[in-house]
Amino acid sequence: MSELYESLSKNQDLKLKILVGLNIDRLNYQFVEYEQNRTNKTNNEIIESYLDSIVKLINQDSWYDKKDFYNMIKTIIDLIQQDKIIIRKTLESNHAKLYIFKLKEEQIVRPSLFITGSSNLTYPGLNLDREFNVEISDYGTEDAEKYFENLWNRSIKITEDNIIKQRLIQAIEEKTILKKITPFEAYVYLLKSYLETYSFKDEHDQLMHDLLKKNDFTPYRYQLDAVKQALSIIEKYNGVIIADVVGLGKTIIACLIGAVLNKRGLVLCPPTLQGERNLERSGWAWYLERFGLYHWEVLSIGKIDEEDFVQSVKQYRDIEIVIVDEAHRFRNDKTLSYANLKEICRNKIVILLTATPYNNRPGDIYSLLQLFVVPKQSDITFDNDLELIFSRLKTTFEKLAYIKKYHNSNDQEKLKKAKEYYKYFFDSENINLKEVDKLTRIESKKIRSIIEPVIIRRNRLDLKKHPQYKQEIQELSEVKDPEEWYFELNKDQST
Repeated sequence: MSELYESLSKNQDLKLKILVGLNIDRLNYQFVEYEQNRTNKTNNEIIESYLDSIVKLINQDSWYDKKDFYNMIKTIIDLIQQDKIIIRKTLESNHAKLYIFKLKEEQIVRPSLFITGSSNLTYPGLNLDREFNVEISDYGTEDAEKYFENLWNRSIKITEDNIIKQRLIQAIEEKTILKKITPFEAYVYLLKSYLETYSFKDEHDQLMHDLLKKNDFTPYRYQLDAVKQALSIIEKYNGVIIADVVGLGKTIIACLIGAVLNKRGLVLCPPTLQGERNLERSGWAWYLERFGLYHWEVLSIGKIDEEDFVQSVKQYRDIEIVIVDEAHRFRNDKTLSYANLKEICRNKIVILLTATPYNNRPGDIYSLLQLFVVPKQSDITFDNDLELIFSRLKTTFEKLAYIKKYHNSNDQEKLKKAKEYYKYFFDSENINLKEVDKLTRIESKKIRSIIEPVIIRRNRLDLKKHPQYKQEIQELSEVKDPEEWYFELNKDQST
């Protein structure tokens, strides 16, 4: 529709009848055929599915916050309200693409023509995907009109029913990115989200202080607050990613979480970090002993790709928590080791430890999230379908990478494709890599905003700026605290 916007807005005699045959696929943002037979779906169910599809489509197209997009949607709503655009929905799924035009006498000798082919009337359909369409005006027009009218007369009225029309407009104006909010409403929402995420649980303070003092660890406030934040995240999402930089005590934070939750757990870590319980500061085994987690197990992730690994883990009864150290090793969700890890984490509280959760690909963080978040039922974002969001991000990053790689290629086909991708994003074929880099940064920020509710990530500079933590970080730089020295010593050996 965006490709037709200018013509639609200028045409005063417009009368456009749109017969919708398919909805929008939630996974791939493509038009696909749904099982929508008249025998198993009521009219109301078809209408609900269509309205949901429209919301998904608009949220997709509005991914890039452009003024033209808002103007386009406003114009379309106005045309719907004026009954210049009439929409109906077929009872059954229909994959036909048919565009019939009633022409003025000065335009063509014949009164009508139609276009049929493989593409939708979108920028990708018209420009990028090399679709094939045929324009016909000298024969077959009556058959095409008869086919359309037959479907039209048997379809569900959307905009001709005032109640459904208002529901459609209301869905667009209130359930999409087009929803108008005041600055105060935006502030209140962000404040609410912040407070929910950082709702600390002070009742565990004494337990954590006692455990740290008992084992000659300094009870740093920044670590105790991280534990409380993690507990709040776990309570809401059943998992957390602890991504503090090396040396800030991720191991201590994880052990304190385990002690507070008071459940049996399993630690999966590189073999060099397993350690032994009776050896001083010899890895995870020693830390679990110090924090009273005697009934926990420590296993090597080096064996996780073995076929019987999952079965060997199941012999440990009542495991409720899984800690994965160096979780960034599992960015690739297509491997046997990832599949085994996901099976082990199923229905467990998952604590992921990594200093590098994101490595330039949306799939990196999505793989980690899937270990404790149900992709199509997540509420860490406005849209509860993470699979859909990351599918879109993946496509965007791939196209931006293609532009950067082939923007000056000698291969004319690759250069042409790079320009087409650039035009898709920036409405120009004159490639400016600064614009590509700018959009890449914007998309990266979107990924960070998605994971913010479930991740704890701080560096020393962050903590130095915090008035309550500044002195603690200064002490750490002057005197090495006995926290993760063994782990830091062995990190290089285990990677």
